[in-house]
Amino acid sequence: MLVLIPAYNSEKHIRSLLERIASTVPDAFILVVDDGSTDSTWEIASSFGATVIRHSCNRGKGRSLRDGFRFMLEGDFPLCITMDADLQHPPELIPNFIEKSRQGSDIVIGNRTHDLSQMPYIRRFSNWGTSLILSWMTGLRLPDSQCGFRLIKRWVLEKVNLTTSHYDTESELIIQAAKQGARIGFVPIPTIYNGNPSHIKKIDETARFFRLVARYLIRR
Repeated sequence: MLVLIPAYNSEKHIRSLLERIASTVPDAFILVVDDGSTDSTWEIASSFGATVIRHSCNRGKGRSLRDGFRFMLEGDFPLCITMDADLQHPPELIPNFIEKSRQGSDIVIGNRTHDLSQMPYIRRFSNWGTSLILSWMTGLRLPDSQCGFRLIKRWVLEKVNLTTSHYDTESELIIQAAKQGARIGFVPIPTIYNGNPSHIKKIDETARFFRLVARYLIRR
């Protein structure tokens, strides 16, 4: 199993995250994609023993995910866990994702909607709206389409052809995987916001999402 962590200026939390992953799933192969950090993210990850891919500049979360997926497919990993580097995703819940996949899900996504008290209102609204649109497009019930804590089986990544490079990549994966017949399941996770600055440029990412939706609707 590959655990893929897109990271950008994550020196504050990366060591703790890696320690908790190693404690929870000791046999996991940990890959950190450092997306042009200007702090010591990659040095900390390397010193821990994680494999690190470094971008010379900030290219976007989606590009980091795509580089990690390519690394996975070049190896023999049967599945991939993706999670953010800021400790919003508790590694201790990885076994829940694995169990859900054993029950038949090809993609497993963390579901934060059972407790939104910690989520800022603007994030609640954007997550609700994007999840509603993607549910309509795919014909699936997607309560939380934007959570980056995911399990993805290898065959899904072999079938999709991702072209985006930012936060819209996670939505593009859902759209393409649904077209391939992938079964998408959800497991509850807590909503954690620990005061870290967000790297999401809300206006830009909203525009990218609607461009993505328009592109796939035109293709229908």
